[in-house]
Amino acid sequence: MTNRQPLTMDAEGAVMYLQEHAEVNLLFLGGDDEELSEELFELPVSIVCLKVRDWNGQLSPWSAPKVMKRGEDFSGGAAAFLEEIEGRVLPEAEKTLGSRTWLIAGYSLAGLFSLWAVTVSHRFTACACVSGSLWYDGFVEYMRHTACHARAAAISLGDLESRSRNPRLAGNGEATQEICHILEAQGVRTDFHWEQGNHFQDPGGRVLRGVKMALSLMKP
Repeated sequence: MTNRQPLTMDAEGAVMYLQEHAEVNLLFLGGDDEELSEELFELPVSIVCLKVRDWNGQLSPWSAPKVMKRGEDFSGGAAAFLEEIEGRVLPEAEKTLGSRTWLIAGYSLAGLFSLWAVTVSHRFTACACVSGSLWYDGFVEYMRHTACHARAAAISLGDLESRSRNPRLAGNGEATQEICHILEAQGVRTDFHWEQGNHFQDPGGRVLRGVKMALSLMKP
C-alpha cells in the first residue's frame, strides 16, 4: 500500500509517496501531484513528484525561440536541472525509498526532458514520455546521433496534437514516430501509443498508462 500522505524532502518542490512493496522508484516531473490518477499510487512504485519552477528553462535541452506568441523563449537549462536531480533529489529520496531502479516520467515539455535525460544520465532504467514535446527544434537530429542509456521507453501522443496551425507543433506526430524508430534501432524496448484527443485531454490517465507500459517494458 502506498503512503498517500506526502513525505517532505529537502529538495525544493519535491514530495515522496512511499510504497511498502515497491519494485521501482518513479520520478515524476511536472505539475501538481493532485492531478495524477489515484490508480498510479496503487502501482508497485514509490513516487517522487518534483515540481518544475521554470518549464521553458529547466526542461529545455538547449535554447530555442518561443513556440507561442505570448510565451517565453526556451533558455536551455535542462543540464543544470538534471545535475540538481542527480546530485540532490535522487540521493535524498533514496534515504527513505531505498536504492531501487529509477523510472523517469513527464508530460509535455517534461516528457521531452525525460527522454533527453536518458540520453545523458545512466541513473534511469526507463522513461515514460507522455505527450512529449518532441517537435522541439533539433531534437530528432540530436536523437539520430545520440545513444539512449535506458533499457525501455514508453512514448505516447494524442491523435489530434499535430493538428495545429503552428508548423513546429504540427510536426510532433512525425517527429515522435521517427524517434521511436531510432530508439528501436538502438535496441531500446520501445512502445508507442496513440491517445485520443488533443494535448490537454486526460493528462492523468495518459501518465498512468505511460508509467504502466514503461513498467511492463522494464521486466526481463
